[in-house]
Amino acid sequence: MADEKKISTIDVLLMVMVAVSADIAEIILDASALNDFGLMAIADFTLVFWLKMKGAKVGWVIGGGIIELIPGIDALPTRTIVLIIAIYVANHPNKLTDTAEKMTSGAKK
Repeated sequence: MADEKKISTIDVLLMVMVAVSADIAEIILDASALNDFGLMAIADFTLVFWLKMKGAKVGWVIGGGIIELIPGIDALPTRTIVLIIAIYVANHPNKLTDTAEKMTSGAKK
């Protein structure tokens, strides 16, 4: 069981469904010129809390939330993209450290 992931497939599907739903709602609310800040704050808090409960780092999601505050860019599916990156980082920590080691060893030569 050394290959066990922090975030299961079911959790990934549920979190991505929440993020995609929030992004779609945000696009609709932005198009109708309604304030979507409360809804998006609840969605971001839910995703951050969920990732923390799974033991994953939440820096990507918090950074994506900050990007979502920029007018015009908030219509992009940033929340879903950073969530997928955060899940990948949580489930594949060795791949990132191996890549970083390869990059730094190439720079030392």
